[in-house]
Amino acid sequence: MGTTMPRAISPLPAQATSLVGRERELEQVHQILNWPDVTLLTLTGPGGVGKTRLALELAGRLQDRFPDGVVFVPLAALERPAQVLPAIAEAVNLHEAGRDLVEALGDVLAPRQLLLVLDNFEHVLAAAPDVSRLTAVAPGLTVLATSRERLKLYGEHEFPVSPLGLPSAEDPVGEAVRLFFERARAVRPDFTLTDAVRPAVEELCRRLDGLPLAIELAAARIRMWSVPALLARMDQRLTLLTEGPSDLPSRQRTLRAAIEWSHALLAEDEQRLFARLGVFVGDFTLEAAEAVGGGDVNVLSALTSLVDKSLVQSVHDPLESRFLLLESLRAFALERLDASADAHRVRAAHRAFYQARTRAIDATLRGDHSGGVAHGVARELPNILAALAFSTRTRDEAALADFAEHLPFVLTARFDESAAPYVREALNAAPAGSQAVGWWQHALAFTAFRQGDALRSEQLARKCVETFEAIGEARGLAYGLQARGYARFATDPLGARADLERCLEWARPQRDAFLVAVCLNGLGLLAGFMGATAEARAALQESAEWSRTAHHSLWGWAVLCLAPLDLAEGDVAAARAKLHDVLDLARRVDEPVLTMGGLYGAAAIAMLEGRERDAAFLWGATDAIRTALGIRPNVEREMFMPWLASLPDSSNAPRLADAVQAGQNASLDALLTTLTAANLRPDMLLASADSAPSEASAHTLTPRERDVLRLLAEGLSNKQIAAKLGSGVYTVNDQVAAVFSKLGVRNRAAATRYALQHGLA
Repeated sequence: MGTTMPRAISPLPAQATSLVGRERELEQVHQILNWPDVTLLTLTGPGGVGKTRLALELAGRLQDRFPDGVVFVPLAALERPAQVLPAIAEAVNLHEAGRDLVEALGDVLAPRQLLLVLDNFEHVLAAAPDVSRLTAVAPGLTVLATSRERLKLYGEHEFPVSPLGLPSAEDPVGEAVRLFFERARAVRPDFTLTDAVRPAVEELCRRLDGLPLAIELAAARIRMWSVPALLARMDQRLTLLTEGPSDLPSRQRTLRAAIEWSHALLAEDEQRLFARLGVFVGDFTLEAAEAVGGGDVNVLSALTSLVDKSLVQSVHDPLESRFLLLESLRAFALERLDASADAHRVRAAHRAFYQARTRAIDATLRGDHSGGVAHGVARELPNILAALAFSTRTRDEAALADFAEHLPFVLTARFDESAAPYVREALNAAPAGSQAVGWWQHALAFTAFRQGDALRSEQLARKCVETFEAIGEARGLAYGLQARGYARFATDPLGARADLERCLEWARPQRDAFLVAVCLNGLGLLAGFMGATAEARAALQESAEWSRTAHHSLWGWAVLCLAPLDLAEGDVAAARAKLHDVLDLARRVDEPVLTMGGLYGAAAIAMLEGRERDAAFLWGATDAIRTALGIRPNVEREMFMPWLASLPDSSNAPRLADAVQAGQNASLDALLTTLTAANLRPDMLLASADSAPSEASAHTLTPRERDVLRLLAEGLSNKQIAAKLGSGVYTVNDQVAAVFSKLGVRNRAAATRYALQHGLA
C-alpha cells in the first residue's frame, strides 16, 4: 500500500506552570472517555476558560491508557479547513502524496489505540466531517477536541468547561483564588493571601468570572498594582489585562485578543445581536433579548448560535430560559454597542422593557399572587436599576415618574442595598415637590431601616411624610407614616404606634391589604415589646388574616412575630409549629430576611432546650445571610433576644466555634430542607461531620486522591504531602477537599479513621 508507518508520535507541549484545580473536571472527562461508545469528545467553552490546558493535562494523564500514544495537533494557526487533515498527517509523520488522506490515515491508525487531541477547532469547523470519517475508518482512535462550539457531528459528546470555582461552602478558598495566588506569587514572591487582601482577591476573581486567562493576566499586574487598585480598574479590564507571556499565541496575551478571536468568527447578524446583548446587567430572558435585539435580527436563531459558540451562557432555571454574558464578554459587547449608531435605541428599548416588568411586579405584589415574587425581583433588579440609571442620565421625566410610582414598592419585596445609589440619583433628578420625590424618600427610608440605621430612616421617612402632606397625596402619606412608624420603634415607641394607627385609618377603608398587614405587624411587635401580649396577639392574628391569601411573605412575618409570644407563655410546641411554617414558606418563596427571622427563632428554641451547639450553628447561618445581604439584624432578631442574649458571647467559645463556622458555611437550601424535615433540630447537620461514610465512597477516589488520603492518614500536612508528591500546595488543597467531599467527612481525623477502617493507610 506504500503507507509509511509513523516513526514518532508528536509529543505533548511542555507546560511551564502547574494546573491549578480542575480535579473534578479531569475525573469527569476521564470517566466519559471510558464509556465504550465515545470516540469523539469536545471540550467547549468561551475563550480563556482553559480548554487547551485541561486537554493537555488530561492527555498527559491518559498516555498509559493508550498504548500507541497521544498526538497533539494545534489548529489555531491554520487558515483553511482543508489544512486540518494534512496537519494531522504531519503530526503522525505520515508523508504520502496522491491518496485520499482519510484513507491513508486510516491505514496507519486503524490497528492502533491512540488519542488524537485537536486544539482550537472553532475556526475550521468545515473540516469536522473529515474527523467523523477518520474515526469511522480507525476504530481504535479516540479524538479529544477543544472548540468554542460543538463540531456538530453524529456521535459527538460535549463537555462544557466552566470557569474556575469561586469561594463557596464546599470550597471556602476557591480554585479561582488559588490560581490568582499561584500566578501572583510567580511575579512577586512575597505576595501573600492575608485576611486583609483576601476579600479584594475574591471580588476580583468574581468580577473576572473565574476565567483563568483573565485571572492570570490580572495576577501579572501585581508587579505594579495592589489588588484593590486592580479591582478599582475593572471597568477598563480590556485595556488593563494585557502583556501576557511573549511565548504564548497572540490571542492569549491579552483579554481583548481572546475575545476578538471568537467575535471575528460570528456572522454579521450574530455580531449585531452580541453587541446589543451587552446592555443587559446579569441574566435575561428570551423575551427581553427579543425586545432589545429584534427588528433586523432573527433573535432566536442568532441567540442560539451565540450560546453554541460560548459567547452567551445558558443559565439553568427550571421555570424559564435565561441567558448571561460573562462580564469580560459584556465589556467587549458594550464597546461594540457604544461604537454603533444603535446604542440609544437599544438602551431605550431595554428601559421600556424593564419599566413594563417593574409595573407587572408591582401589580403582582399588590394583587392576590405575591408568593415567590421576591425571587423574581432578585433576578430582574439589576436590569431594572440599569434602566432607572439610563432614565436618570437622559433626564426622561416620564420614565422617572413611572419608576417612582412602582419601583419603591417593588424594593420592599426584596431588599438589596445596591439599589440605594440609583435611588439617590433618581431623587436628585426628580422635580422638587413632586410625588416622585416622596416615593424615592420612602424607598431610601426603607433601605436605611434594613441597614439598621434607624436615625437616618426616621429622617427620610419624616421628609417623605412632609412631601406628601404638602401636595395632598393621601396614599403616599399613608406609606410615609408606615415607614416613619417602623423607624421609630426603638427611639419613640409611642410615636411609632401613633404613626401606624394613623396609617391604618387610611389603609382599612381602601382595602390596601399590604399596608394594613404591615401596620398590624408593626403594632403587634410594639405591643409585644411593651409586654401587652393579648394586644400583640390580636394585631398579629388580624395581620395574618389580611395577608393569608394575598401576601404570603407578610403572612409569614405575622406568624413569625407570634412565635416569641408563644415562647414567652411557655408553649414551645406552638412556637415550633409556627417557625416550621415560616421557614417552609421562606424556602418556597425565597425570602432571605424572613428566613433569617425563622432561624433566630429556631435558635431560641434550641437555647430553651439546652441545645447550645444547635443554636450556635443556626446563629452562624443567620450571619451568612446577613453578610450576603449587607444588613444589620433588626426586629427579626430583637424579638428572640430574651432567649438568645447569652449566645453571642458564648458563640466565641472554642467549644462552639466549629458549630458557628459550620452554620456560616452551610448550604441554605439544604439547611432549610433539613430543618423543616427534622422539626427545627439541626442535630443531623452537626453530627454529619462524624458520621461514617458509605462503603462505596473509596471507589470514587482517583489514584492520586488515594495517595493523598494515605499520606494524610500518616499525619503529613498539606505542605508535606505536596513535597512528597511533587505537587503544588494549592493542588493538594484541592485534592484534600475532593477526598473529604467524596468520603462525606469534614476533617482530617474522620478521613484518617476511614482510611484505617478500609485498609487505605
